[in-house]
Amino acid sequence: MKTYFTFFLIISFLFSGNAQSKLEKSKNEVDKEKTATPKNSNSSDQSGSSEVLNFVANIIIYTAGPTLFGLYQKEDHLHNRLTAYPYADGESGNYKWMDNYSEIKKTRIDLSNAFLMGTNLYANHFKVKYRPTYVLYFQADYFELFEPKFNEKGFHNLSLFNFNLCYDRIRTKEFTLGWTIGASYIANSVKEFGFNYGLQLEGFFKRNISLFSSIKGSKINGSPVNQFEVSLRYHYKKAAVSMGYESLKIASSTYNFPALGLNIYL
Repeated sequence: MKTYFTFFLIISFLFSGNAQSKLEKSKNEVDKEKTATPKNSNSSDQSGSSEVLNFVANIIIYTAGPTLFGLYQKEDHLHNRLTAYPYADGESGNYKWMDNYSEIKKTRIDLSNAFLMGTNLYANHFKVKYRPTYVLYFQADYFELFEPKFNEKGFHNLSLFNFNLCYDRIRTKEFTLGWTIGASYIANSVKEFGFNYGLQLEGFFKRNISLFSSIKGSKINGSPVNQFEVSLRYHYKKAAVSMGYESLKIASSTYNFPALGLNIYL
């Protein structure tokens, strides 16, 4: 155990650069964009808005619809149902074909928490997925970043939240790939929302090991707020431990962390 912890510390130093004042810099840059971005009140183009909306609607219905949601009458994997937890049967991940309706998990809650450690910067990433159905689910996650103040007591902090509607486009027992759409929110002095979108996948291998990855893009007051994570998970019954890497880009600053986490499936 001591060897693994030493390895984790070494990786944290490699991935983390000088974090001095980065959190305040990020918050100030996002906040400045709020006052610097002009608001366009020109309504001269409203006459053509209905035609644009109709055009976009047709694209979604006839082109993007099958791509984003699939064709249920032709793709058998879309009818796979939600498992009680990954590897509940020893081989399947989040989804599997179920002949017996009594085996079907009607709802599921996935909880995860990861501790992120850098040289002069620390963070925690908490995530909850509520799956009321095997088709759509909701996800909320919360980053709290801490940076010790220099030459004085206390610390700077930055709070980032995401609220997403999620859909798994591919639902096989070995692989899951889906998209997310929703909003990001920076609290503290910024207190602003931004639209976000992303992709997440998980591949399930033998010996109860899976590989999870997620990417999400957003803009708040014109500043980028991008997120990326990748982790290896070892599953045991209704829990899993993970080790991986997470990266945040907030305005012009990038935060890179090795991550240790725990996942629970209810």
